[in-house]
Amino acid sequence: MIVKATTAGPMQLSQHAKTMIAQAMLVRGSNFLAAAILLKKHGGYQYVVLHLLCQGLEIIQKALLLSYDYGRFIKKLRDRSELGHDLLKGANAIVACYRLRPMKPELENELKMLNGYYADHLLRYASAVDILIDARSIPYDHVLRRAASLVRLGRRKTPSPNSESSVSQQPTQDSG
Repeated sequence: MIVKATTAGPMQLSQHAKTMIAQAMLVRGSNFLAAAILLKKHGGYQYVVLHLLCQGLEIIQKALLLSYDYGRFIKKLRDRSELGHDLLKGANAIVACYRLRPMKPELENELKMLNGYYADHLLRYASAVDILIDARSIPYDHVLRRAASLVRLGRRKTPSPNSESSVSQQPTQDSG
């Protein structure tokens, strides 16, 4: 069943609702990341592993941005020209908002490479890239470790709306 909200204008969300949305985004992103890890451990197709990693990272980034300033970033998430599926823009926004150290060159290089494939949907859909580039040659260890650290940051910054503790009820797989 699909539920549609019928209001005279844009729905006004309470702070609690905004927290719940950011929380749900964090859980979804964490689950995509966990799926990538599980698929990798069980010999899954590497392009799918990379796609799940990137999709998880994108959603985790967006969860952190919504948690930081929902009103400011919900508009940017809806406008595809602002953040879209660009992992670099998301990473740079998180570094700025949370005042994190700039990315190390190894991480930035991996992220740039993955972002090129991900933004053009080359990890999701089969193409000549599958024939020409062995996905196992695409490095991603630094990105995977950063994604896991962003999940931990998200657990601290996006508390569960049902309790005063951080997110601890959702099973996740930390790596690195």
